[in-house]
Amino acid sequence: RTYAGVPLLGANGRPLGTLCVLDDRPRQLSAEQVDALCALARQTMALLEPRREAEFARRREVQLEATPHEDLASFAVHLADGAMNAIASLDLEGRFRVVNRRFCEMTGYTRDEIVGVPFNVLIASDQLAQVTSALHAVMIDGRAIDGPEVTVVRKDGRAIPVQFSVAPLIDDGRIVGVVGTAQEITERKQAEAMLRSQHAVLEMIATGAALDDILLAIARIAEEQS
Repeated sequence: RTYAGVPLLGANGRPLGTLCVLDDRPRQLSAEQVDALCALARQTMALLEPRREAEFARRREVQLEATPHEDLASFAVHLADGAMNAIASLDLEGRFRVVNRRFCEMTGYTRDEIVGVPFNVLIASDQLAQVTSALHAVMIDGRAIDGPEVTVVRKDGRAIPVQFSVAPLIDDGRIVGVVGTAQEITERKQAEAMLRSQHAVLEMIATGAALDDILLAIARIAEEQS
């Protein structure tokens, strides 16, 4: 039998698991095959660690669920530029009123460029109707939404996947707009793709594929993620 494994180490050096391949025949791995296994292990942790950190940060992020006691002055506190997530408010016409530093970094627009501009400039055309309907529901019914994914088009034209939450912005008992947080999930999407590829490799192992074919698939994954 042949066993080849590489530890998966977290940022603090703690082992989180092992990436391994097995064969029922004795085999000697070449230096290139060993390098491919090590590269895949590094790529796996490079994608999974940011995902773990982002999820932890998301849970700790301030929940912008407006209440009748929240006014525009207290809302400004939530827009601290130190926030890890993008934060923005829209008026009832769907125009940006306030954005934080992370929002500008994520979209490529400065505050001066984006304030007063309709939100639809950032939304992919095939998703605009869905996002518009969701925002109108928040403005009319006052129901917060949490977790939808949408494709945001940056100023430079690059499309990025984003997950967002939106709540009504209330002033003196009236809905005057909406406030939302958004998080880019590019790394999460890459991690999900990596996990799908790893699952395919595990299926190859489970069905008795040749070790050379398994290692070739691993090397291909490492190359795609490099």
